Amino acid sequence: MTSSVVLIARWGVYHWKDFHFPDKEKNKFWIALVCRLVNPQVNSYETIPSLLPTHRYDKYAKNRKWLVDTVILEPEESRFFKMKTVIDLKNIFFIREEEVLKAIQDEKLTYKGILERNIVRRIEMAIRSAETLSKTDITRLLCERN
Repeated sequence: MTSSVVLIARWGVYHWKDFHFPDKEKNKFWIALVCRLVNPQVNSYETIPSLLPTHRYDKYAKNRKWLVDTVILEPEESRFFKMKTVIDLKNIFFIREEEVLKAIQDEKLTYKGILERNIVRRIEMAIRSAETLSKTDITRLLCERN
């Protein structure tokens, strides 16, 4: 078990081994959308908004409606994603800090780096113009105050 403090940073890219979905566990890249540095705490009910990129572009391309509010990364456009990758704003996960802390303690969450600035700008533009996000969600995800 790791004893060092791990801070979760906005636009930080992490690899999460055995990320727990409702129906399965799968290794995933995880992009944190926090507005401040977060040191995950035990018994915290705070949530960390996050993105889970997917390499399943073929699945999205078959149903054009799924491409609404997505950012598509071409192969190796990012040093983190070697394959064509979909960042889907319809699938933003809000994960409890306590769950993140457990993944850190279990050595399942590994920091990879900060997402490239040009991709961050594209995602921010997509959030700002998203059809499927509420104004409240847009404000929260862009770290803007009401």
